[in-house]
Amino acid sequence: MNAGRVLVFIHLSILPMLTAQEVSGNLQGRVVSPQSEPVAEVRIRVTGTSLQGTRTTQPDRQGFFQVLALPPGSYRVRLERIGFRSVVVDSVLVRIGSTTNLGVVTIEPEAVELGEITVSGRRLSLDPASTTIGANLDATTYDALPVARDYRSVIAFLPHANTSYYTGDPVNIGGATGLENAYFIDGINVTDDHFQGAVSTFVLPYNFVRTVDVKEGGYDARYGRAIGGLVNAVTYSGGNTFEGDVFAFFTDRRLTGPQPTGFNDVRSDHFTDYDVGARVGGPIARDRLWFSAAYNPQVESAQQAVPGWGDFADRLRRHVFAGKLTWQAAASTNVELLLFGDRSTHHEVSRATFSQFSGLDSVANPDPFLFFTRAGHTSASLRASRQLGTRGLFEASITRATSSTRQGAETARGDSEPLYLDYITSTLAGGLPGRNSPRDARISVALCGTLQLGTHTVLAGAEYEDNRYSDTWQGNVILRFDSTVWTKDSALVPGTVHNRVPTLYAEDSWRIGSRVTLDAGLRWSGEFLIGSASVAQTFPTEWQPRLGLAVQLGRFGTQRIFGSWGIFYQQQPLDIAAGFYIPYPEFLSIFSSDPRVPGTQPDTVLNISTDPSQYRNIRGAKPEHHREMTLGYERLIGANLRVTARAMRRDLLSAFGFGLDTLNALYWVLGVPGEGALSYLPKMRRSYTALELSAEWAGRQGIQARFSYVLSRAYGNYTGLYASDYGIAAPGFFGGVQIRDNVKNSTGLLPNDRTHVLKLAGSYPLGFGLTTGAFLTWQSGTPLNDFGVNPYYVRATFLVPRGSAGRTPSIWDANFRFAYPFRLARGVDARATVDWLHVGSPRRPVWLEQIQYVSEDPNGNPINPNPTYGQVRSYQPPTQARLGVEFTF
Repeated sequence: MNAGRVLVFIHLSILPMLTAQEVSGNLQGRVVSPQSEPVAEVRIRVTGTSLQGTRTTQPDRQGFFQVLALPPGSYRVRLERIGFRSVVVDSVLVRIGSTTNLGVVTIEPEAVELGEITVSGRRLSLDPASTTIGANLDATTYDALPVARDYRSVIAFLPHANTSYYTGDPVNIGGATGLENAYFIDGINVTDDHFQGAVSTFVLPYNFVRTVDVKEGGYDARYGRAIGGLVNAVTYSGGNTFEGDVFAFFTDRRLTGPQPTGFNDVRSDHFTDYDVGARVGGPIARDRLWFSAAYNPQVESAQQAVPGWGDFADRLRRHVFAGKLTWQAAASTNVELLLFGDRSTHHEVSRATFSQFSGLDSVANPDPFLFFTRAGHTSASLRASRQLGTRGLFEASITRATSSTRQGAETARGDSEPLYLDYITSTLAGGLPGRNSPRDARISVALCGTLQLGTHTVLAGAEYEDNRYSDTWQGNVILRFDSTVWTKDSALVPGTVHNRVPTLYAEDSWRIGSRVTLDAGLRWSGEFLIGSASVAQTFPTEWQPRLGLAVQLGRFGTQRIFGSWGIFYQQQPLDIAAGFYIPYPEFLSIFSSDPRVPGTQPDTVLNISTDPSQYRNIRGAKPEHHREMTLGYERLIGANLRVTARAMRRDLLSAFGFGLDTLNALYWVLGVPGEGALSYLPKMRRSYTALELSAEWAGRQGIQARFSYVLSRAYGNYTGLYASDYGIAAPGFFGGVQIRDNVKNSTGLLPNDRTHVLKLAGSYPLGFGLTTGAFLTWQSGTPLNDFGVNPYYVRATFLVPRGSAGRTPSIWDANFRFAYPFRLARGVDARATVDWLHVGSPRRPVWLEQIQYVSEDPNGNPINPNPTYGQVRSYQPPTQARLGVEFTF
């Protein structure tokens, strides 16, 4: 090829596609002559193994062309016109939620037929238009790395995503807690809609997943519902050839290193984890109807220790399934039908019981730790798309996702007795704190369309989502904070609540010349919380403007600056609605002698029940939302190295929830802190300020590497939907800042503040066939507090300014994958893998007990020192090996 006459610039630019969580991507470029004049009437054909049939288009008068809604995969793009030499761009990668930009393709006139020119599109390059922070990780990338079996584990590779060591708190993104992320599978929202007594979270093995798209920030008006991050996994879709794989993974106690335990950890002995599965796909009718089906049974068993009582059997059985049909109903119409889900039973020895209650160092009987849970999840969707010529696309989808959990006690005593917490003797006893049978359902409908109008790509969409949660909750807890005072909290709550969320959005991506792209969009959503009677609380004005700008500098395709500004809202889980918008009978009984003794009568009974009629719609209230600004610079050094410098700032603007106020006749008061009934609380604030330096290397022969360093600060008085100070999921809880006594000293460094975080991930194929993958991290410790406890409200108080009592130790982690391919038989390839996790783990503390005193005297002074203060609640995981084998055909 004459590089001076035929120029093909391949740029992987990310202009997000059409739906809120799409499952396809776009392809675009510009065709010019050797004199840089646009060339029209060029026939452009796109083919690939992921595509049913062929897509064709032609450039406009400026030579610009675009192909919409391509399934993710590798494509061959052919450009041809009579009198011009044909050009073929091979191995062009299209990713979900992105537009792959071929840049400028120069085709030359020919007097005689010289044959086509073929160039490869598979190389590292700059994205000239996107402002999104995040990454798109396909199977070939994360398959070489030491990841956990669940697809969500790949999130931790990204710069602003940090593992949380609190029980039940997923990966934290951009200063938010893990409960502020939103999760999608093939565009179906599978995020939990209730976190306390939550319905079981769906677990999808990465062998089912073709690619994972993670957005950490900077995204446009098409995306919402979360102020943490957005995670969308796309499963396999079949093709014109039969293919599939069979896999098995195994680990046990013999492959695990020493396991020191904090009092929040549960020691596991004689455990065995394994799963086997298969996936198959292919044609029912070539280029018309494809299928994909997968099944994965998972088994986890262990002997888990209950403090002071030895080992008990913990057994989990889960069956995961997924299926998809892809149909080309007409030349311009595609239909997709999707079904996935799981069923599980779990005889559980739960550490969650102990983790929620500080100041206790002994267990009188094991029953509060022993649970039995039966759970299931099913999601289904029908999606259709229609090409509107070569300049437009219309998409429609309807989805339904359901989950259910039945949780109760494993033993008769656990089922019949209340949980007993004695802070005088530091003892936990009795039975379960509660029993519940939650069920949820989510139905959503989405319509969206796009239209290319010259230099503008305009799109608009509408969505409607109905989230329903129902449960029968029975709670029964006895607490003793004084030698002569016992408090019994009891409740029995059946009910159903909804959150109905309509959404509209519009976006214009404007190409200004060849170097500037301006994105301007507006997203509106409303939330309507419905209780037992009618609409109880509305948030009808969630206006979310978004702006993004990218400017290319210097030689075309080598460097750029970019930035974004936007307002983002968190969709409200249904915890508050379940607590306040259905009748919630709850009583607080005060005893002067042990209420467990038959015949003991309370001295005082406080009716702290709530009724929907007590809580009127608070007009003008704003739920959790933040303002985000980003600014970055990106440069390509040579053909294999891309470096990025980026700054991010997030500021929480409001939060909605409940406080506790004895001066108010309701006791439980709802609203926005700093306003109305919650004016005694300060406004909720949380800021995340970060500087990111990152690099990506894509060398020859499959060598790849990612490096990132993030300097950040998380500061404020609001931890998030997860109350990290307490170690529990607690939407609407304001992180525990709910009473007058815990306002003092409540602002400072937040629990997920990590000043320095270094990450390195990559893979390297060795000469004799072995491929080595690695993921290494080093990060600062997290801030510590000194807490007291207000015994009346059972809420922590800050004895010193938040986050000023020191830090946990800095930690490092090293993980490796070794993979060796071999041929099992003709047409059947195999691969053996060894994942060596937490190599040389120092098992440093990651969570310390921070409650110093467990009660107060009448003057509010802290008394009764906590005997576990400063002790380790959790350590880093121990080193572990996981063995795997995969067969592909």
